[in-house]
Amino acid sequence: MQPPSRSGLTIVSLAKNYKMAARKGAKLQQGRRKPLEGYITLNTDASYDNDVGCGSTGAMQLSEMARVV
Repeated sequence: MQPPSRSGLTIVSLAKNYKMAARKGAKLQQGRRKPLEGYITLNTDASYDNDVGCGSTGAMQLSEMARVV
């Protein structure tokens, strides 16, 4: 369980995101966009299970041709 101060920040963040998404004219992102020519996009993700005491990370690079590098 996270400390109350962190829980409060999480709740505020979720509420702000919901409020922004619920307003009229809010744009939803449709999938991923290819990076500009000559650039590479780095997508990362991580998770941690406090009960088990371990976590994992992952990363994937995409070229402008939308190919995994």
